[in-house]
Amino acid sequence: SGKTNVAACLCQRGDYMPLGSAGCVECPEGMKCPSGSNEANAEFSTAVSPSEDQKFLELAPRYWASVDHPMTVFLCKMEEWCPGGPPGTCSR
Repeated sequence: SGKTNVAACLCQRGDYMPLGSAGCVECPEGMKCPSGSNEANAEFSTAVSPSEDQKFLELAPRYWASVDHPMTVFLCKMEEWCPGGPPGTCSR
């Protein structure tokens, strides 16, 4: 029998769905993966309130990635410069 709702097909918190993959994998270093995280949802990475099936990975504090390359993550020298959150977020 098939799944009856979107949530039943989404990755659990701490995992994400990479592009071209049929299964969930562990969240990469420097990122946080809320339930439903999917690399294919990069276009929704800066959405204020993404729907359950539009979730993208978030950056952990002290990490930064650009909006154009959200899966290329860099460690910041100082945590206050990189508060985490959506790609492109910084305090400087």
